[in-house]
This record gives sequence, C-alpha cells and structure tokens, in this order.
Amino acid sequence: MEMIVVVAILSFVGIYFNLYLSKLYISNKIQREISLKLIELESTNVFISKKLSLGHSIDDFYLQNNTLYFKNYVLLNDVDIFTATPTNNRFKINISVSNGQIRKEWLI
Repeated sequence: MEMIVVVAILSFVGIYFNLYLSKLYISNKIQREISLKLIELESTNVFISKKLSLGHSIDDFYLQNNTLYFKNYVLLNDVDIFTATPTNNRFKINISVSNGQIRKEWLI
C-alpha cells in the first residue's frame, strides 16, 4: 500500500514539474526573441545616427512590405511603423516592430 502511495505522489510531482519546465522554456524562448529584437533596434538606431551624421538624407530610409530599407539594402525586418519627423536640426523617429510588441522613439 505504501508503495502505491509513493508512486502516486512521485507521479503527481513529476507531472507538475514537467509542466513547470515547459512553461519556463517557453517563457525563456519568448524573452530571448524580445532581447534579440531590442539589440537589432539599438544597432539600427546607431546605424541611422551614423548615416545621418555623414550627410545621408532621411529619405534614404524607407519602409516597404514590413521591411526597413536603406538605399535598397535591407536594414531591419518585421517593422510595422517607421516615421521620421524633423524637429529643429534633428529627427524624431518612431519605430514599431513585431506586430507592435516593441515600440521605440528616438531623437537623432
């Protein structure tokens, strides 16, 4: 009888531990994807800043089919919104990626 109770308890603990690990794995996978997208956004920010400081026009950056381009070269994929508004001698850039999950506003 004791053996049946022990096996039942261990089975119960094993099942819930497996469910917990599955949720943890999925959560970490989602967090990793978000972190990678944030790194891509920051590198895009640096790239745009550098190109604008070298004298390129903001019109060289354009959005087409959810892809951000710089002079016909792919700069960033999965972009929903990319707007650049001139303010004084700078640009206010709004960008949204991954179906609006991540939104950034830059002043370059």
